[in-house]
Amino acid sequence: GDYFKCDSCEAGFIKFTVSETYCTDCSNVAGIICKGGAEYEIKAGFWIAEAAAKCDAEDVACFFKQLYECDSYDACTGPERTGFSHLDVIHLDQCAAGYSSTTVLCMSCKSTHVLNYKN
Repeated sequence: GDYFKCDSCEAGFIKFTVSETYCTDCSNVAGIICKGGAEYEIKAGFWIAEAAAKCDAEDVACFFKQLYECDSYDACTGPERTGFSHLDVIHLDQCAAGYSSTTVLCMSCKSTHVLNYKN
């Protein structure tokens, strides 16, 4: 008979490496949706620092600590918010049109845009 079965982590859990022995529960982590396996989505209104790519792939807690809620929800609604590895964070386009994706929390405008304060 079968002695073991290889299953992917289910939705709500994440695991980046083969050497990790369990899937990490994401349900209580603000700012991220774990879609199963290594796939994740950074929620709109949140931003993940590129430093997450420097975390050890087995250290999911380090990865989670790089998530921040944005001061301006609208700024952090960019189109590319899904990754399949902790390294993918450096390729995400987390900021909305007009906001600089190279700025922490999308808190500056691209050179072609001007800051307009509103209440």
